[in-house]
Amino acid sequence: MHKLYLLLLCLLVQISLKAQYSVSGTIKNSGGQAIPGVVVKLDGSFIATTSDPAGFYRIEKIKDPELALEFRMLGYSVQVVRLDLRQTKSFDCILKEQPFLADEVVIMGTRADERSGMTYTNISKNDIAHENFGADMPSLLNTLPSVISTSDAGTGIGYTGIRVRGSDATRTNVTINGIPYNDAESHSVYWVNLPDIASSAKSIQVQRGLGGSTNGAGAFGASVNIQTNELRGEPYANYTFSGGSFNTLRHTFEAGTGLVRGFTFDFRGSKITSDGFVDRANADLQSWFSSAAWYRKNTSLRLNIFSGKEKTYQAWYGVPQDSLASNRRYNPAGSYWDSQGKEHFYENETDNYAQTHYQLFVNQEFSRKVILSLAFHYTKGAGYYEQYRQQDKLSKYGIDNFIQTFTSGSDTLLSDTITKSDLIRQRWLDNHFYGTVFSLTFQPDVHSKIIFGGGLNQYRGKHFGEIIWAQWGNVIPYGYRYYDNDAVKTDFNIYMKGNRQFGRKITATIDLQYRTVRYSFWGFNNKLENTQQDVQLHFFNPKIALYYQLNTLSNLFMSLSTGHREPVRDDYTQSSPTSRPSAEKLYDFELGYRLGKRKVEFGATAYYMRYFNQLVLTGAINDVGEYTRTNIPNSYRGGIELEATWKPIKSLRLSGNFAFSSNKISSDFKEVLFDYQSMSEKTFVYQKADIAFSPNMISAGTISYFLGKWSDISLTGKFVGKQYLDNTSSELRKLDPYTVFSLRYTVRPSIDLKPGTEISLMINNLLNVKYNSNGYTYADLYGNQRNDYNFYFPQAGIQVMAMVKILID
Repeated sequence: MHKLYLLLLCLLVQISLKAQYSVSGTIKNSGGQAIPGVVVKLDGSFIATTSDPAGFYRIEKIKDPELALEFRMLGYSVQVVRLDLRQTKSFDCILKEQPFLADEVVIMGTRADERSGMTYTNISKNDIAHENFGADMPSLLNTLPSVISTSDAGTGIGYTGIRVRGSDATRTNVTINGIPYNDAESHSVYWVNLPDIASSAKSIQVQRGLGGSTNGAGAFGASVNIQTNELRGEPYANYTFSGGSFNTLRHTFEAGTGLVRGFTFDFRGSKITSDGFVDRANADLQSWFSSAAWYRKNTSLRLNIFSGKEKTYQAWYGVPQDSLASNRRYNPAGSYWDSQGKEHFYENETDNYAQTHYQLFVNQEFSRKVILSLAFHYTKGAGYYEQYRQQDKLSKYGIDNFIQTFTSGSDTLLSDTITKSDLIRQRWLDNHFYGTVFSLTFQPDVHSKIIFGGGLNQYRGKHFGEIIWAQWGNVIPYGYRYYDNDAVKTDFNIYMKGNRQFGRKITATIDLQYRTVRYSFWGFNNKLENTQQDVQLHFFNPKIALYYQLNTLSNLFMSLSTGHREPVRDDYTQSSPTSRPSAEKLYDFELGYRLGKRKVEFGATAYYMRYFNQLVLTGAINDVGEYTRTNIPNSYRGGIELEATWKPIKSLRLSGNFAFSSNKISSDFKEVLFDYQSMSEKTFVYQKADIAFSPNMISAGTISYFLGKWSDISLTGKFVGKQYLDNTSSELRKLDPYTVFSLRYTVRPSIDLKPGTEISLMINNLLNVKYNSNGYTYADLYGNQRNDYNFYFPQAGIQVMAMVKILID
């Protein structure tokens, strides 16, 4: 499959398209004054230029005479005009000043643009809506270069994850309107807590590699920037229903007032339910999103309040390897055995969490050259997961063994020392996250721009566990709290980004960030006593980039970036100051080429990411008796990513991407296993081992055919190469490569009428392939016998979904 994608990309690059036309003109404001620095772009391509100090622009080597020109400038309304260059070769544009400061002109310091020298992909609102049948965000991003999505339940709903260039979600920085979304302690991204957030997204930008300076935990593989703020001038109301396999149902309602005397209000409500592919992996998800805004010529205010609530049956243990052949849907969560040796499952082995976000944005344009964007935010989250535990030791819960006497009347039949008990426990997290982020954009002239920004955020989390039922309820009271600790994390960063355009071809960018983290938590000290601990880290993250415009059709870019990332909560709480791991460090070099024509777009990016002190599991137990991650001195990820789109005719589009990479631990990797025969640890050394979950090949491709505006059909394929479950490169512990296809058909029976209707059908895993998207492993020894315990997350076979949209806008 991947060979087919690579062949397609090579064919697209070799297609010859001779330029035949040119267009030029001047750009002025309504007062007749020339406007320099206006971006003039051929809509749907990379072909672009900027107007000179006299307002003059010119674009050459255009093949297709029928085109759309887009004129864009800060403080002016975007103008798009359609031209036929067989009739005219010039167009003079008059841009109108915007009557208010719209969201589109607010510069976001966390986003990259074409001249930033970064590797990124932008996804528009229409592209998101087209693929959004209710699955979580990772499934919607699955066809991007070097991206792999995972799903515990096997359907893309519930607990899901994403890897980019082999880096997992804890190394992917996610922001919503520039505000950090990653969990501050674990760095994880829980998309399940904000179901259907994609329906509120105006656009999404995915930066691969380190990317630019961002707020929150440092990006170590990618950044996902979700933008929801959008001004919709006209009132609207939309309803979307989708349903299909595994009793999956989704309802989404959206409505907005449009712009009324400078005010707007938008609302969305969603509910998603699914039984999941894996047994009992059901999900009951709901969310809502509200946004109120006030606009004036130089000022805008916006208040976002949005919330998500989830209840999912736990499926995060995966399926044991020995069950895959006989029962791929087996779920060990909640399992217990009766006295007859029959297996049962606790019905409320669930994860329950609710989270509400408050975001306030203040944008002020002081002049054409200076814009301030200021945001305040607060997130409240609380929830627990519940577990049935069979014959757990009382000592695990700080409960002393006790003597239980069994009597009959006045006679004592038996006395026994009780050391274990069946019980039901809840493990809680009650947290608060609040702070401010800002960016000040200064554009002294059309060739220069400086962004000064940063953020100050604090996280407060309360972790506690309670026993809500016990077999020996006379000794263990309801609500017995067996652990209770607090954590406080303060994160401050400040950055400066500056870019300068030299002539029409070269743009240089420098990005300097200082970040400091202070983390206070309950953990072990050097005497192995549980006490409150404090850690403070300081990071300096410089980045430089160059952009070179080869001609009106193509450009080159390169960047060299440095990033740091602090250890996560478990690294700190399950170690002492003696065994505590160090922060990770990464150097990222990117070199890319982009070509944009009317019918062909092509991009190639080569990257080399060098890690120092990357944290990995080795199986070793530290001085407090815990399996913890260990710093490895040297490792790297290097590869090339190819992207292409070809539109041979108006109704046909072919697009694809291919990534080939090498991901290695440069230094010796030492695996430590416990031998239960000798009751000691043994070490195994591996050289040039592959980094876990890092396939050498990933590719995706889509063929789309458009039947006018009435309907379209697309076939999408995805290939993911072999992945190892650990860092030993063992064929006994791996995820097999897989290729899956999906087919989508959309029809719009009433495109010219209101309300409009859009009906879509999606068939995922068209060929019913049995594959696993994720897994984990651990091992032990008994003498010379190694015992591997592999667990996998199987994905659903053929999955059919239908969607109906009723559009009133």
